[in-house]
Amino acid sequence: LNFEWKGIDLNIFGTGVAGNTIYPTSWRSDRPECNTYAYYWNNSWKQAGDEATAKFPAAKYWDEVAFSSSASMWKGDYFKIKQIQLGYTLPKKWMEKIFVQRLRIYASLDNFITFTKYVGLDPETATTGGNAAGIDMGTYPTSKSFIFGVNLEF
Repeated sequence: LNFEWKGIDLNIFGTGVAGNTIYPTSWRSDRPECNTYAYYWNNSWKQAGDEATAKFPAAKYWDEVAFSSSASMWKGDYFKIKQIQLGYTLPKKWMEKIFVQRLRIYASLDNFITFTKYVGLDPETATTGGNAAGIDMGTYPTSKSFIFGVNLEF
């Protein structure tokens, strides 16, 4: 999306994916060293009546069932606002006085907003990777950036 009004401009760029699943190797019930048991415990069967609402079986069955079932798969759908940039171009009549054709000042937020239900760090990095596509190997998430800039034309 691009908007411009009286020298002020706003650019918003986003990307997304739908319909894929991700297997997060660091969010599995059979890996206690990853400290993810709290999530599995809070969402597992504990007493009679929980079967209908629990996402996971009782804790004593995690290693037998969750590791090799769809319980270890997560929806990888996401929409990420890759960039929000706000800028201001100073009026030409001001710039003529200092022999500048164009001067634009801007600020940009890059990779700050992601809409997803995925439990891992970044569904975008988990959905790429050649032969490992769809497997979250614990890669670093896309870095966030806050940028100030000046475009100057003589």
